[in-house]
Amino acid sequence: MTFGGQQTVTIPAHGKVISDPITFTVNGQQDMAVSLYYADANPAATSKPSSRTTSYCSSLAGSAGNRTNDTAATAFTTSGTWVRWVSAVDVYQSDPRGAIVTLGSSTTEGLNTTINQNKRWQDVVATYLLGSSNPKSIVPQGVSGDTVCSGNGMNGGVARVTREALSMANVSEVFLSSFGGNDISAGPTANAVIACYQNIINQARAAGVRIIGGTLTPRGLTSTPESYRQQVNTWIRTAGNFDAFVDLDAAVRNPSAPANWLPAYDSGDNLHPNDAGAAAWGQAVINAIGVFNASGGNSANGAGPGVYDDMDYWPFVYAGTPGNANSWIHDAAPNCYAGTRSWSAVTNDDVTVRFYGTQIQLYGVKKSNFGIGAVSIDGGAETNIDFYAATSAGNQLLWTSPVLPNGPHTFKLRVTGTRNASSSGNVIEPDAVVIGGPGVFDNLDSSIAYSGAGWLHDAACVPNCHKGTRS
Repeated sequence: MTFGGQQTVTIPAHGKVISDPITFTVNGQQDMAVSLYYADANPAATSKPSSRTTSYCSSLAGSAGNRTNDTAATAFTTSGTWVRWVSAVDVYQSDPRGAIVTLGSSTTEGLNTTINQNKRWQDVVATYLLGSSNPKSIVPQGVSGDTVCSGNGMNGGVARVTREALSMANVSEVFLSSFGGNDISAGPTANAVIACYQNIINQARAAGVRIIGGTLTPRGLTSTPESYRQQVNTWIRTAGNFDAFVDLDAAVRNPSAPANWLPAYDSGDNLHPNDAGAAAWGQAVINAIGVFNASGGNSANGAGPGVYDDMDYWPFVYAGTPGNANSWIHDAAPNCYAGTRSWSAVTNDDVTVRFYGTQIQLYGVKKSNFGIGAVSIDGGAETNIDFYAATSAGNQLLWTSPVLPNGPHTFKLRVTGTRNASSSGNVIEPDAVVIGGPGVFDNLDSSIAYSGAGWLHDAACVPNCHKGTRS
């Protein structure tokens, strides 16, 4: 590597340097080693002390000489989980889709997950993104002990967000991943943390970057600090100041003791996830991945008119049962819309869709082992929908809402755990929703006039097309 054509470079205090680009092909999730040499005797260096990946060193004092060209391990006698000097690697792509920068503290850094096994929650999300239709990068920017507000000997997220998130190449979203728990533990009030969130939100908006909130996960707090955590989480969920949010707390907390981690996900300190907890954390992000891919509608009020796949997730938000193997499974299914499916058989699991418009239609799959779901709009009375069919059938229009006042609404589908007498199971499988509203005109609306003898009109693309028709 060179810097401005030179093989050596001086990094100014509190500054950064960027190398010249090199031609070096890398694959998604491939490990990459970067070798550096400095001659000074252990100069002060920016470092990440808990990367969860082993780094190797020939001599911290520089006395072993320049070993950057060594391919054998012989000279590298010291190891640790720190990363020194290197803060980021930019990878050039022919079709860049954006980068999700995750800003947080030790839970974002991956503390207590297995070293060298890529078990951080971001690794789980990266695996999903790599195989998705929108393969964004995910950039972990966690600093152990850090706070949202300045204090605790740290700069705080308010100071870090521009340098470590908004300045990243091709950043599309910043995700505050359970960021603020260290503040709550150290004494600041809920209102103080919320004010710092708003500061970060304002910085992101000024940079034209979407900002996503993540609820604060349990920390075993009691009394006032726990009440502050709950206040902050209520604000994240309901205030609408973030462009969207991911409910991490709901994904990992113990339902019987909500101030604590679910034991199966706890690394032992009631604060950081073990590998299974990191997987659950990552799955919660995957379940809400559409909030990072919003391409239509107003993310503050809900999705606008259009067709939305179950795994385009914006605006689908799944609420499942942690640890249950039959709770909201998401995988590929060639016969379903967009080739994906989402299903659950666990009573009271639900999925909500926030939308802005006048009507919503639900498409799904019917099978002989499928049961009954219940739908509602805006918290109103439920209507039962039977997902049973003697012969499997995909892309089925299951329900159409009444015409609603144009505005924000919430659609909810719940697993009832019941079935008709002919069915052998309780599974429900939503596949897509079609949202309608003012300003959207279907191809067969009378206001559209076609000219020419070649136009054909039919209903051959349900539900891929608006209202299931095409021209």
